[in-house]
Amino acid sequence: MSRALPLRGRRLARAWFVTVTPAEFLGFTVPAVAGALTVDSAVALPVLLVASAVEGAVLGAGQALLLRRAPFPR
Repeated sequence: MSRALPLRGRRLARAWFVTVTPAEFLGFTVPAVAGALTVDSAVALPVLLVASAVEGAVLGAGQALLLRRAPFPR
């Protein structure tokens, strides 16, 4: 099994954009849809809090997936 090269410089920047942008887009759709569906509703606040947590989890997963390949000093 071959190992992927560590990400540095421009490769890291490009991979960051290609990975994190869709993750943020997908993550943001959850609170956007939740907000649209619960507008003027009594449950809007708790639903948006949970939806925002989902957004953070999706974005964090995208970042973590990418940063596993970035070299960091130890």
